[in-house]
Parts: sequence; C-alpha cells; structure tokens
Amino acid sequence: MTLSELHQGAAPVEAQRFTTTIPADAFTDFEIDLRAFAGTTYDYAVILFVLSTQKGFKMGNSTVVIDDLEFEYPDYNVTFQVNDGTNAIANATVSLNETSYVTNASGVAVVTSLPAGIYSYMVQAPGFEEARGTVTVVDADVEVTQRLSALVTGLEIGSLTKVKCYPNPAENHLMIEIPENLAISSIEICSVTGKALYRTDVRPHQYWLKVDLSSYPSSLLFIRASNHGNIVSIEKIIKD
Repeated sequence: MTLSELHQGAAPVEAQRFTTTIPADAFTDFEIDLRAFAGTTYDYAVILFVLSTQKGFKMGNSTVVIDDLEFEYPDYNVTFQVNDGTNAIANATVSLNETSYVTNASGVAVVTSLPAGIYSYMVQAPGFEEARGTVTVVDADVEVTQRLSALVTGLEIGSLTKVKCYPNPAENHLMIEIPENLAISSIEICSVTGKALYRTDVRPHQYWLKVDLSSYPSSLLFIRASNHGNIVSIEKIIKD
C-alpha cells in the first residue's frame, strides 16, 4: 500500500515528524522512543531508513509503512508508607492524580497504574498536619515514606521549652526536670488532641518528677507545665 492510497492523495492530517540517528554498531538492535507522541491517535506510521557513511554519503534508503499503530506504555505503582515517626498511621488519605487512597492498618496505601512522570501528592490524617510533596516515576515502582507531624489541638508550643524531659524517646519512665526559676503548680501529660492523660501537682521547691509510662501505648505525647491555669512550658516526647 502506498502513502497516496493510505490518505487518498491528500496530505496527512495531524502528522508528526520524528528523526533520530542510530550508530552503525547498534543498527541491528535499537529502540525508537515515541513517548513524545502520547495522547493522540494515529492511523499509521511511516519509517524511512536511510543508510549513510560517516562522511555523509547516502548509500540507500527503505520505507516501511505500519498500519494501525498502537502505543503501549508501562504502568508503575507508588507505595506510600505514612507514619508519625514511630507508628504507622491508618486511615490517612493520600491524594494523587485527582484520586484519593486510604492507608490500611499498616499505614500503607498503593497507587497503581501510573505512567512515568512527576506527580504532586497530599497526605492528610485526623490529628495531623497535612503534608505535600512530589514523586518522580521513571522506570520502576516507587516507595514513599511520609512522616506526619501531630496537629496539637488546644496546645500551643512556645519558642522556649523550659521543662526538660528525658529520656526521649521514653519507654518505662520519664524524668521531668523543673528549673528553679520557673514557677509551676502542675504537670500534665497530654495526647496529640490535647486530652490530659495524667496530672499531678508540683510542690514549691520541687525540681524533679518521675512519671511511670509503662502503661501508656506507643505514641506521641506532650508534657504540659502550668502555673495556676497558665501554661508556661510544653515539651514533646515519644513513648516507645
């Protein structure tokens, strides 16, 4: 079939031209990258092979017509692992490519069937600040580990944290050091939502406090120091 027969003597419509040079040592085995033509349906392709010497003398050419040209593009998966730095976050929403995905109990969400490209994403979870980023998909599946920071409702962490807490992370016990020049009447341990899980009064001239954390689950906690209702210091710790 000739070109004139393919388009009945008229000029091709929406024709695309692609030119590439193939070294002689790779001529028997090569690939032509046609990804630039994605997004359009083509009725046929014409490939013109021109053989030439290193000095540019043409030795001959051959034309190949491919009818019903179809493009096939590999798809890849992007696996999101969402956590708070210690624990996986379940039921977090991962938004990518105008589609939302929800993490499972292990904090994992898998975005499937993505062609190569650069994608923007957003991760949201109740009680945490949203996180945004980009992921680049090239020629393989991708894994993204996204850490979310706790959104502390009812608590405001000041620029100065005057109460010292250690060890951090803590496993069984937490030592709280109270500076001599800091007036404190009570210490509370709060969850990320601001709920007080523990409270104790602080006596005058009491500069140390030991808290048993063995019964607490692994989580992010806040140590809130107050003086007669006024918050004077907040420290963030991780309970292992």
